[in-house]
Amino acid sequence: MHLLLLKILESIQVSRHLNYYRGKRIAVDGYCWLHKSIYLLTEQILHNSQSKTYLRYLNKRVEQLLKFDIKPVIVFDGDKLGMKKIEEEERQKKRNEVIMESLKLMRQGKEREAQTKKIEGIDINPRMAYEFIKILKQKKIEFFVAPYEADIQLAYLSKINYVDCIITEDSDLLALGCKKVLYKLDMDTNLGFEIEIKNLPKCTKYDFTNFDQDKFLTFCILSGCDYFKVKGIGTNSAYKIITSSSSYKKCIHAICDKKECEEYNYEALLEKFEKAFLTFRYQVVYCPIEKKLRYYSNIKKSKYKFAFKYLDNLDFLGDPDVDSETVRKTTFGEIDPITHIPFDFSNLTREEKEKVQVNYLNKKRKLDDDIIRQEEDEFNLDINLNIRGSDEEEEENKKEEGNILNIWII
Repeated sequence: MHLLLLKILESIQVSRHLNYYRGKRIAVDGYCWLHKSIYLLTEQILHNSQSKTYLRYLNKRVEQLLKFDIKPVIVFDGDKLGMKKIEEEERQKKRNEVIMESLKLMRQGKEREAQTKKIEGIDINPRMAYEFIKILKQKKIEFFVAPYEADIQLAYLSKINYVDCIITEDSDLLALGCKKVLYKLDMDTNLGFEIEIKNLPKCTKYDFTNFDQDKFLTFCILSGCDYFKVKGIGTNSAYKIITSSSSYKKCIHAICDKKECEEYNYEALLEKFEKAFLTFRYQVVYCPIEKKLRYYSNIKKSKYKFAFKYLDNLDFLGDPDVDSETVRKTTFGEIDPITHIPFDFSNLTREEKEKVQVNYLNKKRKLDDDIIRQEEDEFNLDINLNIRGSDEEEEENKKEEGNILNIWII
């Protein structure tokens, strides 16, 4: 979501000390903490590329909440959502460019500058999240790996009153209508600022008095988000267009009529907006009460008439029909949410290893080659899946390279 949104809503921010939430259950965007840990600990990582110092930082974050008798619920991103394909490709392109710059600096003998540049290209991924999850399991801290986007999962937990507040740096949570969101939580002062969505009409920067949640979401989408971006349209333009239009379709017409937006086709842009809107409203999430995947809301009973024309193909919202065992293993950090490869191979049977082999090969065909290469380069972890025959042959098989399948963790 647009970086200016929090600035726009500055007038309704309230300073909160963690003691205010004592005894409450607070959900945390785990990847926000992971990104913060890498940013703050760049120096340590430069000295040791295998450093897990970031885990000590994350542990301190958890202890910070526990100190005030807060019950944390950590939520991690899951599989890649089709609607973010273009955004993911752009991010991957930027990471690749950073890596190329790093290699260029290395060839010039500028090792420190090269390492510093390489840090900019680090992609927080499921393996790093898994290392954090192991700490959470030891501490018996509740966590979920979302089926897709963590922000929609966090919003769902707020919607069903599973949590009292959400800690994040992502303004998407406000677009999603989360009741209370805590931003910029400081480790030293234990202070952050809270925004309650019910206070939106009190905003002084823009007049949101006549904005319901749907109209506010439209404003956020048109301002620019992961699913919808239009050159030349920012928060000011989006607000003017929305307040002078009587429907979302007229908003799209107004955008296409702008001189700087002549390249956009109305029908294509309309579909892009509608899918973005529906993704915010109906994306697949995990329900901790029903213990299964479901749409954020029942799209078949949608109040939005345009939703029904997409009912025959809802793939852009994610897949709610994943088998229960895969859902369980993904949600509780046993398997990679993208590749479905187990993080820990030590207790797998022969049949399970063979199944992993098949799943890996199928997934690999579908994954983007750039992403595979980057994650292989970052971790370079070679996992040996020993496909054994009978017990009598086991020792012999260990000696035969032909019976060992080398799989890169990606």
